[in-house]
Amino acid sequence: SSSAHTDTRYLYMYVPSSTSANENVIALPPMNDINTLQISMWAKYTTAPQSFEIGYIRNGVFTSVNTIALTSTYSKYTVYMSEAPADAQSIAIRAYHGTSYAYVYVDDINVSVIPSCVEPANLVVSNVLSETASISWTDVNPATAWQYQLNGGDVVDVDANPIELTGLTASTEYTINVRTVCGADEYSAWTSETFRTECDVILVDAEPKISNLVFAQDAGVKKLQLHTTGYLIRMEHIPLILELILVATMLHIVTYQEMM
Repeated sequence: SSSAHTDTRYLYMYVPSSTSANENVIALPPMNDINTLQISMWAKYTTAPQSFEIGYIRNGVFTSVNTIALTSTYSKYTVYMSEAPADAQSIAIRAYHGTSYAYVYVDDINVSVIPSCVEPANLVVSNVLSETASISWTDVNPATAWQYQLNGGDVVDVDANPIELTGLTASTEYTINVRTVCGADEYSAWTSETFRTECDVILVDAEPKISNLVFAQDAGVKKLQLHTTGYLIRMEHIPLILELILVATMLHIVTYQEMM
């Protein structure tokens, strides 16, 4: 199914607005020592729930450990169950819908023992421009050293969070991997995020002078003919939008757009 993250099967959590039941709680099979485990999954919504929580079941009652802010695209989430009591019986997922309906999809659920060196959480890419981007994360360990890798290239040591990536190529997709350094030859698993740099902005002349501007139509095709000493060209994503912003004398502004 196209709603799955991988393959065709997935967990679908839905409650219509017409029903009195306003939540879904899905309990995993019973497990021992839940407070030593972590659960990871890929999840998204098509209509957002009021809350999406990971927690545990104890004596038939759900208790939340972590609330996750889902988005409309699949993302990976990891929750550490160390807050669960020793007699917790199972890990559970809860989607609360309130008085309206919601659609939540969960896939690729994995439960494992919490490692001694935990991978960074909440990896975020922000302030993406044509040649730079900012990378930040939440450190679960009390660490002061990390490593990152860009598009499978060299592994780079850093001692700061966040970090600034420079020298990137415009309009290019990148995958950033980050892991924690917990000691000599002791590393966490990689955590990853993908982003795309912005297109270039080419500035030819910030204040062009137009000496002649003619609009014409030939066989139904509109044409713009002009004589100018310069103009600003901005290139956007495909389909290409070529926007000419033309500024003449006496504060007269003409804007012409052509979709290609």
